[in-house]
Amino acid sequence: MAAPLVIRNDAPIIGWVFATIWFGFLAVFTWLFMRDGGFRQFDYTLEVMVMTGFWLFGFGGLVPLIFPPRTRFTLGYRKAELVRRWLWRHTIETLPCDILLTAQVRVDKDPDGDPYYSLILVPPGGEVIALKSSAMRGDIEALQAQLFASL
Repeated sequence: MAAPLVIRNDAPIIGWVFATIWFGFLAVFTWLFMRDGGFRQFDYTLEVMVMTGFWLFGFGGLVPLIFPPRTRFTLGYRKAELVRRWLWRHTIETLPCDILLTAQVRVDKDPDGDPYYSLILVPPGGEVIALKSSAMRGDIEALQAQLFASL
């Protein structure tokens, strides 16, 4: 019997770490600001607006980085298992092997406008599951071929 195929998508960890560091430093600087009554570099009102801007940017720009889950898709003998982990919970799903027929390569754009590829599963009536993402199309297509070969 062949070893199970395991596909991991650990990219969300980068967003989790960055957002945690951002909010950690912001909490410390806000505490210092409140403790000292401002930084006394500029007008107090301007300093309050700057601190508020950092909090608004954090919630508006960084909170979405916290929500994508890490995924581990394991394809064993007649069994497909999907484990999704968030910061606060995790789920384990056993999927039918015919879900592999829905595997497709999705092309998106990164912030620089360059193509970014994802191997996704589209279960009927369910949410899109991103198994792996990469800037290298060949890597994603090879992974898709490996999935199809395991059917």
